[in-house]
Amino acid sequence: MLVEVGSSATITSLTNMLAFGIGIFSPLPEIQLFSAANAITMLFDFIYQITFFAAIFSIGGRYELENELKQIEKSLRKTEIALSNHAEKASNVKINPKKKSNNDNDKSDNGVLTKVRTLFARMVRDQNDDINEKKTNEKEKKVVIISGVGREIGDNTDSGTSTVSIGSDANSERIAKVMRNALILGYCQWISNRFTLMLNIILLILYWTFCILNAVKAKAGLTPQKLFLSDSQTIKALGIRDNYVFNVHSPVWIYVNNVGNLSDPQIRQRHYEMIESFELLPECNGKPFTKFWLRAYEDYLAASDSAPDEESVNEDLESTISQSYTTDRIIQFMEWPETKFWGSFIRLTDDRKRIRAYSAMVVFHGEKLYLWPEKYKLLLKWRQIANNFSDLSASVFDENSQYMDQIDSLIPLVINNSVLTLFSMAFVCFLFMNDTRMVVFASVTVTSIFIGVFGILTFLGIDVDPLSMSVMILTIGLSVDYPAHIVYHFCRFRDRGECKNVAEVMERTFISVGYPVLQCSFSALLFVTCVFFVDSYMSMILWRVMSLVVLLGLYHTLFVIPCFLCAKQIQQSSGCFAFYSCSGFPLSGTLNRSAIRREYRPRMHQRNK
Repeated sequence: MLVEVGSSATITSLTNMLAFGIGIFSPLPEIQLFSAANAITMLFDFIYQITFFAAIFSIGGRYELENELKQIEKSLRKTEIALSNHAEKASNVKINPKKKSNNDNDKSDNGVLTKVRTLFARMVRDQNDDINEKKTNEKEKKVVIISGVGREIGDNTDSGTSTVSIGSDANSERIAKVMRNALILGYCQWISNRFTLMLNIILLILYWTFCILNAVKAKAGLTPQKLFLSDSQTIKALGIRDNYVFNVHSPVWIYVNNVGNLSDPQIRQRHYEMIESFELLPECNGKPFTKFWLRAYEDYLAASDSAPDEESVNEDLESTISQSYTTDRIIQFMEWPETKFWGSFIRLTDDRKRIRAYSAMVVFHGEKLYLWPEKYKLLLKWRQIANNFSDLSASVFDENSQYMDQIDSLIPLVINNSVLTLFSMAFVCFLFMNDTRMVVFASVTVTSIFIGVFGILTFLGIDVDPLSMSVMILTIGLSVDYPAHIVYHFCRFRDRGECKNVAEVMERTFISVGYPVLQCSFSALLFVTCVFFVDSYMSMILWRVMSLVVLLGLYHTLFVIPCFLCAKQIQQSSGCFAFYSCSGFPLSGTLNRSAIRREYRPRMHQRNK
């Protein structure tokens, strides 16, 4: 079992661990935690799978084999009874001369029982072996099935031949298996023709065009509403704030850490210029809405009884100004009952001898300021003005700036992580496939699935945010499983050299991994349906992404990749190139140029005619 599924399980585990491991280096703490937890989970799951889980299977398999052997013994006893009851009919059956024994009737019956036992033992050893019936150009033949034993007899009803059918359950199971294999073979032959290839190319072009055109329209968007349940009262409060507050009152706080000597008129003028630069923006509400303590202090000085008159100012202007802007006078302003609230805007040093820093507030408005991308544009303008007054060590603050700062980094971060993850996936596939063409198939498929998920999510109105970005990392880790399994098993059956053409290789590949792929896909869809019980943005994103990954993965695994693999393959073997396709070229060995000419010259001659 480990030989058959070990490589597939290792590919799945390594690719998932690498995908989530790359996310650990993300600058966003949420994505770091999400990726680290999933990577550790995948590691422990892989260790559990190849140790404890495999041990349980080996122990349980022993008891299952014992039960199967008991069932076989019961079937053999029933078969012996049935053969004895149909001895007369069996004596009239004409056995093919090639298989006819020279022994007497008793020995012939014993030979039949031996074949029955041999067949059942073979079914226990390998249940996947199919009985390949040889087709001849002679008259049609019938298969006489006696408890699963097939005999070829001539189609001569006049000679008194008869058929014996024993073990209907085994026959029904075998017939169902033959019909299933015939259906798979028919599908493989359908995807092997040129019409299907052209249809596949047209669908891929339309699919890529649609997804890429939508992917380039992706925009980053972060809102706190995405972090709460849909029926949360917090979302209602945030909606009221966005619709009735932010559109008319969006304040920005300005912090000045290098106040300087306010007695100097040039320094004071510098402070005024900074505030006026903010007020000159078209979104500003104006001076009446600005909270700037220097303007209030000038009004305080003008209304103060000790304010200097015009004559005294003309006599000794410098001494008057220096006395008005002393720290002691400003402290009096901060302690005055009518202006006491301005004390919360000013910070003094520990010795209360000078002003260490102060803050000011300028109010803005706008129809779409509740949207973070729009407000982020205004935040960049605020920061540019603050940078122009670096001598004052000015900075701006908005309560949502820590989220808006991630807007510019989200989309480049998604692209960088995706490219790095894709290269890691290609490296892992190369370790197990050792075929550059197959690695290219798998890598292009993963890229196609990722672009499809990204583009369709953008088309559905999903913005790029930390939540959707985390799920994008999950997308790459899950999407690599689909092409990796189908391509790996295709290479494995191809390298055996037992198939006549590529359609037969694809048939064996589908028989081996087709049903497990469908089972895993639909079980994953069934698993994520539980998120419907949680009405939140995160559950909605998870369900959409998982559904898209499964559906697009099945589309690429069951149609796109097999169609291209069946179109034409070139294999280098023993220093020569061996062509094989659905036309019947061999899959292994060498094929020189003369053989290729003999194969294609009649066809080209017919085309020219």
